[in-house]
Amino acid sequence: MTSKTTKTLNAMSRRFWGDDMVTTALDELALPTTSIALQGWTYDTLIADQQLVSRAFGGSEYLVGTARWHTPPQVQLVLLPTTSQWLAPAWVPYFGATLDNGIPALAAAIWQWEQRWGAALIAAWGTMLQFTAQRRPQPGPQAWDLAGEQLAVAGSLRCEQWQLAIALTRGDAWFLHDRP
Repeated sequence: MTSKTTKTLNAMSRRFWGDDMVTTALDELALPTTSIALQGWTYDTLIADQQLVSRAFGGSEYLVGTARWHTPPQVQLVLLPTTSQWLAPAWVPYFGATLDNGIPALAAAIWQWEQRWGAALIAAWGTMLQFTAQRRPQPGPQAWDLAGEQLAVAGSLRCEQWQLAIALTRGDAWFLHDRP
């Protein structure tokens, strides 16, 4: 286990379930382990206990809902030459999609989110995207995978994948952020 992973484990164990879980984690995780394996273990452990899920969400509610949505003093209305919202990245810039093959990848992600979750792109502010969703993922692989997809697009969310996965099961509004 790397020293960064050990520090992360120690910080998470004290915050959510006490120091005794460090021993359990060390017993259950194959050594050496990675940060993503630790996050996956943390998520699986949390969702197995509703009290832990509630405690974890208590610090993550800002990740879903409209409370953190950006509200600029002025806005521009852009009428796209399509009724397919997932094609918006072709005309509306988003910082997280400017590198490599990002625009087609973002369009594909928006299409998948629309199909799976009834997600609708509500606003785009250059470094921020705001969505509403008609359906929430179920706790487990659905939420974990969606959180990973969103973190791939929103590198500035400042959260762990397990935090976002828990939050996505409890909210109908998504805020994605990627800044230079």
